[in-house]
Amino acid sequence: ALTIAITWAGLLPSFSQSSFVSLIAAVLVGAVLVWRRSSLLLVAACAGAIVLAVAVSPAVRHKASLSHITSGRSTLVGTGARLALHHPVLGVGVGGFKKGYAELKHLKGKEPKAAASHTTPITVAAETGIPGLLLFLWLVVAALRTAFARLGRDFDGTARLAFGLALVAILVHCCFYNALFEDPTFWGLLAFVVLGARQ
Repeated sequence: ALTIAITWAGLLPSFSQSSFVSLIAAVLVGAVLVWRRSSLLLVAACAGAIVLAVAVSPAVRHKASLSHITSGRSTLVGTGARLALHHPVLGVGVGGFKKGYAELKHLKGKEPKAAASHTTPITVAAETGIPGLLLFLWLVVAALRTAFARLGRDFDGTARLAFGLALVAILVHCCFYNALFEDPTFWGLLAFVVLGARQ
């Protein structure tokens, strides 16, 4: 509870909605793993609070467009998904998202800023096609299974739980930003999870 409170207070000045979503996801996964069935009430309460917060937000009440509510991210994601669907087998090549996006939207310039990706899964699908997306999903599943398999009450189990929850937060956050593979924290946590599983 103290860690959650400190993290929440630290995130307040950032106004980063994706960071709050990541924190909530990690807390809910932690509650489910530790409290099992007793956590269902907490999960239901959080889901209700999120639905209520979305319903009373000014953007939703004034019937703003999805693009306005998400600060333009939904448009970027939609176009990125179309780019992935246009190149399903091999993608546009690693690092080719901006160029492919610009060609699809008829944007001028070599790498226009408007073509920046804001979600890792869409970028992986667009750049590497279905094979790359399947490898990415395998990495995510393998990392979380390794982190949360056979958690004991000893130091090793508690450490893997903490590393796994941090991984959950980063993986949720990568759905809103395209920086997972450049994030040293992700690779460091992955290494700690594997090391803990080998003990």
